[in-house]
Amino acid sequence: MSLSGIFNAQSGTPFSVYDCTKSASATCIRAIGSAATSGSGNPAERDTPNRFEYIDLRGLKAGSYVNAITGTSIYGPFPADMTARNAFRGPGAWNFDAALFKTFSVREWVTPQLRAEVYNVFNHANLFIVGNETDISRYGYAPARRDGRRNIQFALRIIF
Repeated sequence: MSLSGIFNAQSGTPFSVYDCTKSASATCIRAIGSAATSGSGNPAERDTPNRFEYIDLRGLKAGSYVNAITGTSIYGPFPADMTARNAFRGPGAWNFDAALFKTFSVREWVTPQLRAEVYNVFNHANLFIVGNETDISRYGYAPARRDGRRNIQFALRIIF
């Protein structure tokens, strides 16, 4: 009988916050102003299931920049108080997987193996930033979702 496991941990990925209020196309500038660059330890739950408010962005100025010549915000010169690229950091994530297996010896040329594998052993749901929704003209917060479920599988492996 053998037992194996894999532990995976990663820090939060950086992301940018955009303002698409005065955008003439799909190109948006980064938000203007400053806000806290890390989320709270316990994010506020929103009105839909598994949706959370990771960072409150109401301190940023949505729709405040317009180029005087073009009337849009996608052409420079850009204001000096724009948020930096990847100024915000998402939450970290961790996961633990395990496998238990037993190998039998039947013949010299064939060896069966019974396996039980568990993915996300602790059924831990990680919080992830919804990257395509970091536009402050649509939301006053950086949205995040919880994801993660335990998966169990059993297998018979024939080694020959």
